Amino acid sequence: VQATDIATTGNKSVYVKNGANTSNTLNLVVTAAPVKPNIVSIAPTSVGQGAAGISIALTGTDFDADAAVTFSGTGITVNSTAFQSVTQVSANITVSPSATTGARAVYIYNVADNLRDTLSTALTVISKPDLVGLAPSLDKQATQTPTTFTGTGFLAGANLAVSFSGSGVTATGIAYVSPTS
Repeated sequence: VQATDIATTGNKSVYVKNGANTSNTLNLVVTAAPVKPNIVSIAPTSVGQGAAGISIALTGTDFDADAAVTFSGTGITVNSTAFQSVTQVSANITVSPSATTGARAVYIYNVADNLRDTLSTALTVISKPDLVGLAPSLDKQATQTPTTFTGTGFLAGANLAVSFSGSGVTATGIAYVSPTS
């Protein structure tokens, strides 16, 4: 008897008949069939080559506490996966500096149920930023000088940052203008 032949969940009495003779009765517990997870979206949807410790939030339905996350291609390592709820799982990832750029699929796998889902072209690996110039390139102590940074691979968003070596120099009011400024 296959479980698909049993229409309802719960306790079922099972016995065998051999002509007029009936065996003793045993109990069969029928539980609900596992449900396939479903990824609806992820955030963020792009990461740069060489990025480390990035948290990717997967949103969807029917995620299990043992859910595992992977990405297509090479160069993305999942450091850890954290179950938040049946609708959210997060994955902490590291992207190799030499990871191939372009779109990647994300997979979520409910291990105990052996069920998975795929969200194609969900994550894009982008080139790491390349700084080629700044103007002005000379500044005086105790001044606030608007500076323009030029290059390639700049991204808009909360992760945009400018850092300086040493101490005493900070960047404030950082504004994304374009992928090159």
